[in-house]
Amino acid sequence: MITDEQADKRIQKTLNALRDAFFDLVLTYSYDEIKISDIIKKADIGRSTFYQHFKSKDEILVKSMHGPLLTLTEVIDQENDQELLGLMEHFWENRRFAPRIFSSTARRHIIASLAEKMEVTLKRLTKSQMASPAVPISLFSRQLAEAQMVLIIDWLLGKGNCAPEVMAHHISSSTVALVEIWLKKCK
Repeated sequence: MITDEQADKRIQKTLNALRDAFFDLVLTYSYDEIKISDIIKKADIGRSTFYQHFKSKDEILVKSMHGPLLTLTEVIDQENDQELLGLMEHFWENRRFAPRIFSSTARRHIIASLAEKMEVTLKRLTKSQMASPAVPISLFSRQLAEAQMVLIIDWLLGKGNCAPEVMAHHISSSTVALVEIWLKKCK
């Protein structure tokens, strides 16, 4: 009989194999070229096992970006300057992967996931301030996500050059400014 701990270890091993296979493929192919059949072959798992854990390759991408997207979301609360700097340094050190990830449909999925996370935070903010937004939260969260990601993506793709510290500061200050303006219009 398999214990819960053994089952958890097997599940984690499978998830790691899928994520590792996915990222190995991203190093070689553009996101749009990667198929689920490529991922399961590289991970050496069955198709049904893949679907027990993920609905699509987009879900692997979004779940693997959870930590970075959470860090970008926390900028709204002005709580994570060091984490944001660490994220920008990590992105910069790994910028060679940016063209394969951000020049494809993956960009759309990442931005949508970031906007969803931001929407949750913004709903909490408006409740705590008893504010009713003039611009709906769903639209504003999308604006914030797009604003952050266009800076990051274009920076990583070499469309502008600045240090990670400068990028982190600009993302933080511009996000906070947009949120402050939006909240003033909520009252």
